[in-house]
Amino acid sequence: MTDMPETTPPCTVRHADHVGIAVRDLEAAMALFHDVFGVPRGEVAVLEDQGVKATLLPLGQTRLELLEPLSPESPVGRFIQRRGEGLHHLALNVDDIDGKLRALAERGVELVDSSPREGLSGTIAFLHPRSTHGVLTELVETAGPDAGSEPHSDAQADTHSDAHSDAHSDGRGGR
Repeated sequence: MTDMPETTPPCTVRHADHVGIAVRDLEAAMALFHDVFGVPRGEVAVLEDQGVKATLLPLGQTRLELLEPLSPESPVGRFIQRRGEGLHHLALNVDDIDGKLRALAERGVELVDSSPREGLSGTIAFLHPRSTHGVLTELVETAGPDAGSEPHSDAQADTHSDAHSDAHSDGRGGR
């Protein structure tokens, strides 16, 4: 056996931060998760600039983020028109998001966000689904003394629905 140099993965993950789900009716979806699975209801936030109503539902070690479009023309609205309700994105909690983005870009991973930005859950950036087997992937870096110990979420992922939809429409992804 040949000794190969040990390499560090370019983007180690602390935990699954949240799973984003696009829905037509946020209240109905929240009721389903509460009534069928016993998931506590979350506080609803209207994000006009993102074109969504969103809520975070705690689910064990992670969260579900329900995203309802404010109009059919919003990114999540177009996502639902093209793909129907369902999985929108997977968010992974990381540290040193700047370094992770540089390392991923060096490895040829297509970035939706070439530099991180602030989101509801901390500092965020998205990876294009073409580079992640058809899954819109969000990186989340949380701040504070307990960073990485508690899952957090972000409702701004809806701005990247078109990237997700485009990846599926060009035959490179699947759901």
